[in-house]
Amino acid sequence: MIAMALGMGVALASLALLNAAKSSYVAVHDGALVQDTGRYAIDVLSRAIRQANFVPYDHPAFTDFASLDMRLLAPGIAGLDNARLGDQTDALTRPIENTANYNSDVLAIRYFGSGAGNKADGSILNCAGFAVAAPADATAIATSTEAEKKRGWSIFYVAADSRGEPELRCKYLTRRNSWDAEPIARGVEAFQVLYGIGDRIDGPVTQYRHASHMTEQQWRQVVAVRIAMLVRGEQHSGNDAPKAAYELFGPAYRNSLDPGVVITELKQPHRMRKLFQTTVRLRNVTP
Repeated sequence: MIAMALGMGVALASLALLNAAKSSYVAVHDGALVQDTGRYAIDVLSRAIRQANFVPYDHPAFTDFASLDMRLLAPGIAGLDNARLGDQTDALTRPIENTANYNSDVLAIRYFGSGAGNKADGSILNCAGFAVAAPADATAIATSTEAEKKRGWSIFYVAADSRGEPELRCKYLTRRNSWDAEPIARGVEAFQVLYGIGDRIDGPVTQYRHASHMTEQQWRQVVAVRIAMLVRGEQHSGNDAPKAAYELFGPAYRNSLDPGVVITELKQPHRMRKLFQTTVRLRNVTP
């Protein structure tokens, strides 16, 4: 009896150690996954934002581009508050309220591609990683309407996959002029965007505004974009309490008209979470 009791005690202790080791492994793996996801998403977003308004002026198609009034082109940065999009719908049309994903926003970026002979040289990529070519020749951009059709798109928004897990998606225009969307970062459950307005591209930011409060003129004055994302892990390995609060842009930014910037009720508590923020300056002048 004594031997059986001792053996059972050893077995229970071993099982407890095994469970502790497993929990530690899951937590470390989930933490690394969250970190890698957030860094990758920030990298893709930053690269895309820096391409906004890009024009390859050294390309033959743009030799006479100065004769076209660039102010007739849409701004290189646009966005929607509390919205998600259909994967195959045209550009920003038919947005859907995104309350299911903490009122996450939509960020859209416009730019021309690069490469001679209507072949992309790989220097300008859309958000899905595909190279975007410049227009074939000057006739392809003879009017602002034709020029607008030749510009590339990178559109970001949050939606849930078939299992209900949130993901940051990239919507883009394919080579066949149809629309498609690809997930680029799984676990992004909140995505918020603010737009920095300034007098010139290399000047200071005078104010940050959310999309619903931007005027048509202010979209042309955007010199920086501030983004914030809340990324969660896949396992119940976190220590979030049900009442944990996340201020995506910090305690200094509170705006009751911008839902989603403060998250106080978590849909999946006890998941590991990390907040990622960055501000990206534009490199190219807005038309």
